Amino acid sequence: MKKGIKKLVCLILAGIATLSFAACKPDNQDSTGGTTGGIEQVNPNHDFTATETRDWILKNGRSDYTIVVPADDMSTSTSYARVELITLFKEATGVELPWTTDENLTHSSTGKYLSIGKTNLYKTSGLSVDFKVLRDDGVRIITKDKTVYFLGGETGNGNLNAIYDFLQMTLNFEAYYLDCYELDHDVRNIRLMNYNVTDIPDIPFRRQGTGVITNPITNEYNDRMFGYRMRANTSYADYILQPHQRWGDISSPGGVNHNSWICLPKDEYMEDYPEFYSQLGNQLCFTARGNKEKYEVMVDTVFRKIVQSLRWYTPKSHPKKNAFMLGMEDNLDWCDCDACTEIIEYYGANSATILRFCNDLSDKVQAWMADPANAEYAREDFDIMFFAYSSALLAPFQYNEETQQYEARDEGIIPRKNVTIFLAVSGLDHGVGVDHELNVEVRD
Repeated sequence: MKKGIKKLVCLILAGIATLSFAACKPDNQDSTGGTTGGIEQVNPNHDFTATETRDWILKNGRSDYTIVVPADDMSTSTSYARVELITLFKEATGVELPWTTDENLTHSSTGKYLSIGKTNLYKTSGLSVDFKVLRDDGVRIITKDKTVYFLGGETGNGNLNAIYDFLQMTLNFEAYYLDCYELDHDVRNIRLMNYNVTDIPDIPFRRQGTGVITNPITNEYNDRMFGYRMRANTSYADYILQPHQRWGDISSPGGVNHNSWICLPKDEYMEDYPEFYSQLGNQLCFTARGNKEKYEVMVDTVFRKIVQSLRWYTPKSHPKKNAFMLGMEDNLDWCDCDACTEIIEYYGANSATILRFCNDLSDKVQAWMADPANAEYAREDFDIMFFAYSSALLAPFQYNEETQQYEARDEGIIPRKNVTIFLAVSGLDHGVGVDHELNVEVRD
């Protein structure tokens, strides 16, 4: 029976550093989009509209403006947005802007504020922003009367990105490397602009990556801020629910990548349930060696760990954590017990065993979330993920040359609606292009 894979989420693993590219624009093209036949085409996701007003943010080296942040938002994004605005504005102008929280403040036509995030100023301004459209990292910059509002995406890093957009538009700020960035200096005057800026990233998930973006060479301020300035500051842990090493201990969170030993620690289960593990002990056995009773215990144990974490990391306190990763251990071995071998040979790929396990796991989680008694902890479109990686990279589907589609041998191998593949391609030769003959096998 022909079946398509319903859902595939592709996240790039560590090892490929996040890069920022700058391209030269033709003379007749501006940063908002481009031109067609001499008519400017504005990209609504990158609209940097700003027109002059008669007022000033900085005049003759003096400013009456104050930065305002929400008293109830001490997130990294908002905190760094405030610090970066103060730091880089002072470097460019010599003026250190004061800051305060939004307690007892409301919008007024005479107030002179640079408001970051969902402050009381914003809530009383009459402005209305669709934060869902901005996703996590999107930006809106809006002028209302004499106040400029910097508004980020619903739950992400947009507050900080909004400040970088503002500094780029106002002071030509552009970061290139750790202590290598462009910024105007000796600025004495900055006119208040009527901002109506929308900037929504084309790539919604830009991971920290590796190297200096994640691990700066020194602890110097510019080094530490480089990853944020590259807007590559998203972590897997922001989105993936963490299992815990010990039952009932919220202080023992495990990893979000290779975490199978966190879900089913050997020192806790090996003695009573050796079937949970491959014969070599290097990987989980996702069939429990063919023992149906032990298999049910294995699925239920991981299920209960997910429920425990769902109760601890509530949608209210951690709104972005919308997936759980069952990550194979980082080695090339796969279980070759008789039960696994039978399934692998039937479906044509090692990944068939873990896919079936995740399907059963997802069924239990979705049933639990559907219970009204658990509504407080339920998450919309919550996913169970596993690695398509290493020895589990190959998908258990066969390509039909006649139909030019991939087909499954039966319904049992089709991923559930809430089972998602974390594609982690290994084996590519990064010294040549993806289309090079050296990469044909892995590419296919």
